[in-house]
Amino acid sequence: MGPQGCGKGTQGKLLAEALSIPVFGMGDIFRRAAAEPSELGQEIAAYIKRGELVPDKYVIEAIVRALHSNDARAGFVLDGYPRRANQVDELEQLLGEKPLDRVVLLEVPLEEAIQRTGDRLTCSSPQCGEIYSRRNGVSTGDPCSQCGRAVATREDDNESALIQRYEIYQQETVPAIRLFAERGLLTTINGTGDRDSVHQEILNAIHDPFVR
Repeated sequence: MGPQGCGKGTQGKLLAEALSIPVFGMGDIFRRAAAEPSELGQEIAAYIKRGELVPDKYVIEAIVRALHSNDARAGFVLDGYPRRANQVDELEQLLGEKPLDRVVLLEVPLEEAIQRTGDRLTCSSPQCGEIYSRRNGVSTGDPCSQCGRAVATREDDNESALIQRYEIYQQETVPAIRLFAERGLLTTINGTGDRDSVHQEILNAIHDPFVR
C-alpha cells in the first residue's frame, strides 16, 4: 500500500518474483479492462482518466477472479487493494481461511511522488504494463524489454490527476491503513531509497515475525 508514485507496482513485482508467487495489481487489471472495447472497459477508462477510484462493484469482481485462480493457491501479492476501509473486511471475507501475512506501507512525500510519476513510462501493451523510468535512460517510444512494444507516458500520469489521487488517498485509503495497523499487520517502509534497497527492506520485514 501507499500513495501513487511510491513504487507499489515495482516492489510488488520484485517481491512476487522473490517468493515465486503471482502479483495481482489492480492498476494493471483496470488498465487492461479499460483497453477493451466494452461498456465495462469504457466505464473503468473514464474513472482512470479523471484520477478517481474505480467503484467497488468492479474492484470486487476483479479481485474474486484473481484470488480464485490456480496461480494463487501458494500465495500472492496484492498491489493497490484494498483502497478503502470497508474493503479491509471484504478482503478478509474473500480470503476465508487464508488470512493476510503482512501489509507493507511504502511512504514517500508528495513532491517525490510527483517527480517519480513525471519520469514514469509504461509499456503500451495492456497485457504487459512493464514500468520504466526516464531516470534510467529510457525514453518515450523505446521498445519494452519484455514484449517489444513502445513505452509511453500513461494518460493519467499528470500532476493535476496525481494531486487529486493523493487527496483521495488521504481521505479514503489512510483509514484502511489505520485498520491494518490496529490489527498488527502493518509494516512501514521508507520508499524514497533506491529500488534494490527498498526491496531488501521489504524482504527483511516479511521474513522477521517481530518486525512491525
